[in-house]
Amino acid sequence: MELPLVSVILPCYNAENYIANAVDSIINQTYRELEIIIIDDCSTDGSSEILRELAAKDNRIKLLRNDINLKLVATLNRGISVAIGQYIVRMDADDISYPDRIEKQVAFMERHPNIGISGTAIMQFEDGKEDILMTLPTDDAILKAKIFTSTIFFHPTVIIRSDVLRSNHLAYNSNYHQAEDWGLWIEMIDKVSVGNIKEPLLRYRIVPNSETRIAEADSLKRSKTFYMLLKRKFEIDRFSLSDDEVKLYTYFVSRQFALLLPKDGVAKIVRIFDKILNQAKDLNFSPVTIKYMKLYFSLRLMVTLIYGPKNTLFRDIAAILKHKYLLTGLQAFLWRKKLV
Repeated sequence: MELPLVSVILPCYNAENYIANAVDSIINQTYRELEIIIIDDCSTDGSSEILRELAAKDNRIKLLRNDINLKLVATLNRGISVAIGQYIVRMDADDISYPDRIEKQVAFMERHPNIGISGTAIMQFEDGKEDILMTLPTDDAILKAKIFTSTIFFHPTVIIRSDVLRSNHLAYNSNYHQAEDWGLWIEMIDKVSVGNIKEPLLRYRIVPNSETRIAEADSLKRSKTFYMLLKRKFEIDRFSLSDDEVKLYTYFVSRQFALLLPKDGVAKIVRIFDKILNQAKDLNFSPVTIKYMKLYFSLRLMVTLIYGPKNTLFRDIAAILKHKYLLTGLQAFLWRKKLV
């Protein structure tokens, strides 16, 4: 049986210390039917020379270079536009794929033809620190609940059916700078089933000056991006929420709730939860998805109250103690391994 071609898209910008290991981990995959699309986004260090040497050793590598520094979103979209594989696989220039990563991911997708996109667990590593296993839920209904509170894939691990992107005219959106992955999942998730492999198939490197770290440090800008993402998600699903309700919900999701909590903040946010969950029922969301939406809301609220500023705790603890989300929050603590 002929194996499907997989297009690996690997953007690179000034990654001379890591790029050779990243590319080697793809070249040496047990799955051989690959086109390896590497896009040099105008690197100014030694990355370009390293990439040319790697491309000369393996004819599966298609080495492109942007004429100007386009940044990540446009570079990823360029990779998608030239990919010809049945599947698109993401890879970053500072990570390392396990040798059987693509073989296992293709097999998973072939066994589940209803799934349009999936990811894997990761082994997070940083120089001088112990490796950390990080997982995400695997079930479609649970992931479709989690997307209301965070991204649902580790971006460099995803495999996507290319026809899902093309038939729906989907691509990464530059308006969601440094959260472009979450934005794409939001556009896709009502069109396909989703899933994750619980096994770690990628070593995810923590780099202090990476785009992810920079984005996390700029919490105000990140909160604005989250607002646009969540507003779009509620629009797609036909929820009816005011701008003020979306903004308050965004503070909550972006973990700014404890710091930006307005007067009667807990009472306001639980009313928004109730509104979302009631509308989800009217919109015929899966009962499993609704159940886990409530668990995610409750877990985050409990964490906010427990670990937030002391004035938040004393001001709002009474509101949560008498509310139904208390018991759900305690249940979520007990089930949190299933939620992450």
